[in-house]
Amino acid sequence: MGRPIRDRNPKNLHLVTVRTEEARYYLRPSKDIKRIVAGVLARYQEILGITIYAFVIMSNHMHLLLDDPNANLDEFMENVDKEIARRVNFKLQRRGKFWSRRYRDQAVTNEKDLLEAYLYIITNPVKHGAVRHPSLWPGFSSYEQILSGKSTYHCFKHYSAKEDEEKETWHELKVSPLPLFKEQSTSERQATILKLIEERTGKLVDKRIENGHGFMGPEAVKQIDPFDTPKKINRTPTGNCYSKDADTIRGFKKKEKERVAAYREASFRFRLGDFTVVFPEFTFKPPLQRVPRIIPFNPLPSDYLLKNVA
Repeated sequence: MGRPIRDRNPKNLHLVTVRTEEARYYLRPSKDIKRIVAGVLARYQEILGITIYAFVIMSNHMHLLLDDPNANLDEFMENVDKEIARRVNFKLQRRGKFWSRRYRDQAVTNEKDLLEAYLYIITNPVKHGAVRHPSLWPGFSSYEQILSGKSTYHCFKHYSAKEDEEKETWHELKVSPLPLFKEQSTSERQATILKLIEERTGKLVDKRIENGHGFMGPEAVKQIDPFDTPKKINRTPTGNCYSKDADTIRGFKKKEKERVAAYREASFRFRLGDFTVVFPEFTFKPPLQRVPRIIPFNPLPSDYLLKNVA
């Protein structure tokens, strides 16, 4: 089984990552890219009831921290990836593959890891050496909405709409507070989050300076060639669980190994025709191949059309 099994467990939150083909800078910050991505995210969040806690659109990848109470993350990401690829390809006057692979979905299983994933997304532009502070990132991110607590509204253009249909619709893009901050007032939450961001940003800046690395700056980021690629692409494999705790990762891997073994057995029996087999909870059934014909095709009789016309 070459690909990880998708997990639809409603108890888990999701750190979703998707990267462009060969890590090209197709999503380089611009007004058009923000308009496209914002409209797509807002439309499908509203339609499918997805909860967004944080997001950042980097030049060659994007991160989203999500909850899918309706267990439809796959449908959300299918539409988001498809619409962004189509629209940005058109803007760049190119065709072909846009994303390097299907989206990576890492389960976030506890509050500590949830906060870690949250800060990882917010400070991602600093981590990659684009800017010295998340507020300076010229691209599209949830930074301002996280601090303000206010929704924004974005336009989605329906290019295939008929004459009597709406050509544009407006949708609310809502960034929800993390569950661990939900009981705080808006001002308390802002102060807490801002303090955490400043602490994490300071550590990332100090680490880059110690390693002799600088920062591009907002203007240099906007001047990147969208068809260029980074000198080095991180291809380190990541697990299906996002955590900094070794025990959490080991426990998740153990359960995942058991789940994969049970899925393989169920899939084998299912494909042989046993439709009563029980699959592991929160998984998708595999697609069935076409069943071979018992009776082979025979040539039509010479008078077949004449009979049917009559």
